[in-house]
Amino acid sequence: ESAVMPLILEETWNRGLAVFSSNLHHVRRGALFALYADEMALGRQLALAAQRYSTLEATPPGLIPLREVKVAVNARTAMHLGMQLADPQRNFDLVFPLS
Repeated sequence: ESAVMPLILEETWNRGLAVFSSNLHHVRRGALFALYADEMALGRQLALAAQRYSTLEATPPGLIPLREVKVAVNARTAMHLGMQLADPQRNFDLVFPLS
């Protein structure tokens, strides 16, 4: 990752392409967006699921989609791509570069 990701970010910057990631470090380095776990909300969801399915007659839940996520954005990359972010501090959980 330390060798490939800088090359990917450089090429996408030069070509005007967006990179989406699940790694906050990538957004700090130039990726446009990252989705990352909201650990508090995820912990609450897991506790509720454990309580719900702890009885003997409960049916196993199967596959549950992950909805407990936060969104980080790189405002400088968005500007470079010609995107106008309406009030990024309000619409995103984390905005880079940090002011």
